[in-house]
Amino acid sequence: MRLTESYLALGIVNEAQTAAAVLGHNFPKSRWYKDAYALLASGGLAPQEDSGSWLSKVWKSVPKFSLGGPG
Repeated sequence: MRLTESYLALGIVNEAQTAAAVLGHNFPKSRWYKDAYALLASGGLAPQEDSGSWLSKVWKSVPKFSLGGPG
């Protein structure tokens, strides 16, 4: 949420949208995501991944872990 807020304050809209999209992917029902979504919506925006964003690139490079079971 704070990344979304900070990027919007700096005028870096694509990073704000990406930060909110990652937050929504990981914590879709959290208060923080709802706040980030509302903040974007107040400016006519929505969470959206920018594949060229540093945040998106880092997210894709993080190994995904399983909590057990086959796979």
